Amino acid sequence: PVHTRYARSSDLDRVNFGISEDFFPSFTAMCNAYSPKLPRCDDTGWWNLEWGFRNEVPAARENWKHNPIGGESPYADQKKTWTSRTADIVDLLKRYHFSWLGPAGQHENTGSGFPAKMRTIKRALGYEFTVRQAVWPDAMRAGAPISVTLSVENTGSAPLYHLYQTELHWVDAGGATRARAAFDFPLNALLPG
Repeated sequence: PVHTRYARSSDLDRVNFGISEDFFPSFTAMCNAYSPKLPRCDDTGWWNLEWGFRNEVPAARENWKHNPIGGESPYADQKKTWTSRTADIVDLLKRYHFSWLGPAGQHENTGSGFPAKMRTIKRALGYEFTVRQAVWPDAMRAGAPISVTLSVENTGSAPLYHLYQTELHWVDAGGATRARAAFDFPLNALLPG
């Protein structure tokens, strides 16, 4: 998918592009949304993602449903927020439906406690499907069709942007597939929540 840098009318008016927020988290949300203020925060114009959604292209706030949003943090103080303010970073990722971060970011560094915090951030990015319930008959007869119902939730921050043929496989104790069935619902239609 095509990305643009800014949520401004010259970039997003009547087009459905993704966004590359290359000054994350400084130009992502309004500065008063987080306390203390995020480093280098500036929400006084179209370079700020939220400002652009509020003032230039309100319809582009929904672009994430069809095109990924991501960003990177080029400066050390921005990168540091990934590990010093992980909860705020995860909130931003979910609020703005980020699918990716990088190439510049705190994942480039190593340090005490970094791996756990990076896993938390990674889990917040993009889609994540969770099977909430699986229902099938108590009794089954060999060779006969069975009805299987799955309740699946997207617990991530964004949808799956590509359509894949998804299948459920019934696997025996030896690992051999004994039966399979294609999903009758496209997983890319599952929005977060």
